[in-house]
Amino acid sequence: MFGKGFMFGFLTLMWLFVMMWSQRSVFLASSTQAGARPGVVVQAAEQLPLPNRMISETVLRATGIAPDAMAALEETTGDAPESSSSRRGPAPAVEVATVDGPPPPAESGAVRYPGIRHVYIDAGANWANTLRLYEDIAGEGHGKATYEVYAFEANPYIATYVDSFARWLNRGGSKPPILIPPAGSQGHLMMLADRYGCDSTNGWKHVVACMQEVFRKPLSLLPLNISLRARSLISERLAEAAKPLHPLATQSRYTLVPAGVDGKAGILPVSKERAREVLITGGNPLGQGGEQLHIPLVNFVEWICKHFSEQDYVVLKMDAESAEHSILTQLIKLNKFGLLDVLAFECHPKVSKKCARLEKQVAQAAMMTGSRVLMENNALSASYQGLDFYSTPDKYFAVDPRTR
Repeated sequence: MFGKGFMFGFLTLMWLFVMMWSQRSVFLASSTQAGARPGVVVQAAEQLPLPNRMISETVLRATGIAPDAMAALEETTGDAPESSSSRRGPAPAVEVATVDGPPPPAESGAVRYPGIRHVYIDAGANWANTLRLYEDIAGEGHGKATYEVYAFEANPYIATYVDSFARWLNRGGSKPPILIPPAGSQGHLMMLADRYGCDSTNGWKHVVACMQEVFRKPLSLLPLNISLRARSLISERLAEAAKPLHPLATQSRYTLVPAGVDGKAGILPVSKERAREVLITGGNPLGQGGEQLHIPLVNFVEWICKHFSEQDYVVLKMDAESAEHSILTQLIKLNKFGLLDVLAFECHPKVSKKCARLEKQVAQAAMMTGSRVLMENNALSASYQGLDFYSTPDKYFAVDPRTR
């Protein structure tokens, strides 16, 4: 009843159907096992043999992908778009290291806040024992972000050490040895005293005399990098703030500015001998007698207002031997206190009797801007320890010179 031509056509159609079905089954099984994304499905479908277009369209329909969406799916990456976020906004997205990019540093956690520049300013870096304080005091997970860190230190002996320490943090050298107790205050020195046989229960004067004797030789041999006093170098370091980190950077950048801070530029005359003594006794290195060092003072207010904005996330720690008065009052008068997301500072009532007034002004400004204010070891308000996580006395101390 049917001609040979009809039978041949019928058999050919059946053969095509069987081939299509077998290719579809193999493809779907392999795609399911691999957990492929739609973009991967399209790519595999286009590579199928015989007859390419017909089988591709069949597979696409079976997987719920319309043939006319093929081009769009090929361009898709499957990555969700980054949502916009304010600097005090929601929790961040965790950055995943890619094959062709450097892995994030183990210590950072590599957290990214899209579009936000993170800045930490350590005005009074001391022995680098607050250089990573932002990890402890930054809010809402911001401590795990990648930061631009700017450290200011006026004491030339300490600045020499911090310069090497910053180079180490930037992975540009070895960690410098700490030769004397890295005390940032009298309290810190007392916590270190017993380690060297200087009984802290005997009081402050005994501890100072004992520690001076134990570290007499290392103190006299402390290096002093004179080149750090060059104005051209200081200007170059300050200008680093005009070069924000790349948004995809996975390593924080540390910059030492070997200068003091103030509300205006100037020169701070420092006794070279006194600058060495205060490394044990604490206090201000100002004093007459002997060789004088002329330490540049940076107009901190001008610098911070020029390089940063309220869209940035800025953490400022300030321990600047009374310079906090001129700096903070100027920021408030200029309506620039809002630059600061977190302010951690120590006022020095022994140096100035204006601390109560300054603290009140700062508290009022913080209420207006939403900034968070921390006072060092202050029982009456939000407080912070004057050391970062890495620099507590059990982790960060000098080797007893008598055992070397």
